[in-house]
Amino acid sequence: MLFSKAILQAEWDAVAPMREAMAIKRARLEVKRVEKARRAAEWEAKQARRAAELVERARRAAALRDKQ
Repeated sequence: MLFSKAILQAEWDAVAPMREAMAIKRARLEVKRVEKARRAAEWEAKQARRAAELVERARRAAALRDKQ
């Protein structure tokens, strides 16, 4: 073995705070990604509703023109 187990364990323990900080950062970024995806999905749904409303308005306007 190139390094003793005690040396490797000491190095592992020394970087534990950094590993923990990175884990917290990854968790925060994941929350941001999920929130961004949720907002994007809401926006897409809103756009689809608006498009459907415009189509319905155009259909009603055409129906009124046809009646006259």
